[in-house]
Amino acid sequence: MEQMKSKAWLIAAFSLAGLAACQKAGNNSTETTLTASTTQAVVGQTVSVQVSSNRNAASWTVTPSASVAQTYTITTRAVNYFTFNQAGTYTVGVRMRNIAFDSTHQSLDSCWHHEGGDDGGCHKGIDSASVMIKVVN
Repeated sequence: MEQMKSKAWLIAAFSLAGLAACQKAGNNSTETTLTASTTQAVVGQTVSVQVSSNRNAASWTVTPSASVAQTYTITTRAVNYFTFNQAGTYTVGVRMRNIAFDSTHQSLDSCWHHEGGDDGGCHKGIDSASVMIKVVN
């Protein structure tokens, strides 16, 4: 019974240490945030969305995507542009990674997919962020 209490205490201590490490990783220098030029748009309007992150490559998504045009899918630029062609509520998301990239010898898209851009966890506020945009007629 005493051995079970020791194991429980040890597990609890490791869990708290892990939680503290995760929260420390979330300090301002490692945060990923999105800022939209507006979160209330009209059909046909282009909205700019800016990412702030210490990582160098971004993979952008928008859901639902059928009636939205976006300037970039994968980019090193901090701002992306979305044009909404139908009313609805949309979620613009970004996933950030550090990618070794040499534009004279390879495409960013190829680097993203072959250097781990699609791998690993996605931690909201750390290496990913999203913003909701409501579009009306």
